[in-house]
Amino acid sequence: IPAVGSDITGLRDAIVDEKTGLLVPPKDTEALAGALSKLLSDDALRRRLGEQARRRAAEAFDARKVSAAVLEEYRRLDAARRKG
Repeated sequence: IPAVGSDITGLRDAIVDEKTGLLVPPKDTEALAGALSKLLSDDALRRRLGEQARRRAAEAFDARKVSAAVLEEYRRLDAARRKG
């Protein structure tokens, strides 16, 4: 399922506009309604964005990958601290 969200920090990092979902300007209810309507009325677009969103979630936000990256960063910081 593709996402629709405001173009703000956090959401902008999670949603790739026109690739995994749709971003709209913050506090723009007309743009939000338009984006939702666009996805509801265009089955092919909704499917395409949803498939790309699923792939991106699996690649970028897999818990094992994120945990491994965090652990590696802690190790890097610890090694830098030990060097002084």
